[in-house]
Amino acid sequence: MSGGGSVAATDNILVAKRAMKQTAVYWAPGAPNDFGKPTYDEPVEIDCRWSEAQEEIILPNGDREMSQAKLIVDRDLVTKGVLMLGTLDDVVDSDNPKNNSGAWEILLFRKTPNFKGTKFIRNAYL
Repeated sequence: MSGGGSVAATDNILVAKRAMKQTAVYWAPGAPNDFGKPTYDEPVEIDCRWSEAQEEIILPNGDREMSQAKLIVDRDLVTKGVLMLGTLDDVVDSDNPKNNSGAWEILLFRKTPNFKGTKFIRNAYL
């Protein structure tokens, strides 16, 4: 019977991969500058499925927060990074990603493996 569960988990991952038909721009957080302000790595395009919906999430420190969007993404992301639905051509401010329309900070990132631990569904909450 456990083989059936493994197939279902793998099916969920395949469905998630097929659902990623949108493009987002991701800025990974960098080291703070000399004044303690956040910096960001160069932006990159990623594949995603962006769903705008408010959802209460629990942060690693136990605080509750309202997420404005939940994404399925194609790679591991880092909290405090920034995501924006669109392409690099839509970026108007590469140095300060939050100045771009529709850009949000990543509040929480979750990675759920299949039963074999070989494939993952990755979710980012903004």
